[in-house]
Order: sequence, then C-alpha cells, then structure tokens
Amino acid sequence: STGGGGAGAGFSDFFDSMFGAGFGRAAGGARSGGFEDVFRQSGYGSEKGEDITVQLKVTLEQVYNGEQVNVRLSNGKALKVRIPKGIAEGKKIRLTGQGGEGFGGGSKGDLYVEVRYQPHPNYTVDGKNVELNLPIAPWEAALGATVSAPTLSGVVQLKVPPGSSSGKRLRLKGRGMPGNEPGDFYVRLMVDT
Repeated sequence: STGGGGAGAGFSDFFDSMFGAGFGRAAGGARSGGFEDVFRQSGYGSEKGEDITVQLKVTLEQVYNGEQVNVRLSNGKALKVRIPKGIAEGKKIRLTGQGGEGFGGGSKGDLYVEVRYQPHPNYTVDGKNVELNLPIAPWEAALGATVSAPTLSGVVQLKVPPGSSSGKRLRLKGRGMPGNEPGDFYVRLMVDT
C-alpha cells in the first residue's frame, strides 16, 4: 500500500476493491483499523438472541376477561402477561426483547407465549362459541320453565320452551368469547331422568 496507512490501509484497499469504495473507511473518511472495523461495519460478529416459545395454560375465565397472568420461564424469571380478551387457543403473544441474549452486542430475541386452554368442568369451546350442558327436570322440559344458566359473563335466566327434548340447543347471541365478532353461547338441555 502507499501512504502512511500501514497494514490497516492495505486491508482497507483490499475491501474497497471487493465491496466498493468507502467500505474500508471509518466515519469521517479515515482509514479503518483493520478486520475489527470491517466486521463491525458489515454487521458481522453481532447476532440477535434466540426466540423462545413457551406454553401457558389459562382458564376460560382469564381469556374471557383479558386477565393478567404470571409466566415463569425455565431460567426462573417471572413475567406478567396480559391475555388479550377472547384470544384463540394456539395463538401466540409476542414479548419483544424477552428471549435469549444477543451475541456480540446483538439485540435480545423475543419470547412467544402460546396460549392453551385448561379443560373446564362446565364449558366446551368451539372457535369463539362456548357450550354448556344444562341438566333440567323432566317437567321443566315438558311444561316449559325459566331456569338459571351459568355463562362466562354471569348467570342468566333462560326460557325453556314447552315440549323441549334432551339435546335441544338454545343460543344466547354474542355471549361466547369476546372479539370483533363475539361468539355465541349455546345451552344444550339435558333432561335429567
């Protein structure tokens, strides 16, 4: 190389010829100090941390109300996570920068919390719709009655039409899982004989 640049200038000239003028130069036009500056300028040596996925079992009530729950990671760290109202099972909540450590000054990875519903003793879920099996007496089915039915939003009074048979489904519109288009709540009548 020519001029007082020394060995670093030779490397810079080499990289300039391969990658374009200015690649081997530091800020302000000065020659770089060699490989370290070249790798830093090109992004080599730093890497984003690993993304981590964990599963979180939640109750239907927590999903319905959009509650905040604790997530404990394998490294012992605990985080509070707000469950979006009505989130579907299997969907993931992304927590930016809560994943693995970056390498060489790289940013942290992300943490993905995959939502899993805990089995519920009373309700089953199908998409946004929720269903309840409600036992009723034979005379309530035959004559018709008003019965109490527990829903995720509280107890409602439900009219059972006269002559109802076991397995008949009654729909409560918009009382299923919340969302832009909330689901429906179905009550399946089970005549208790």
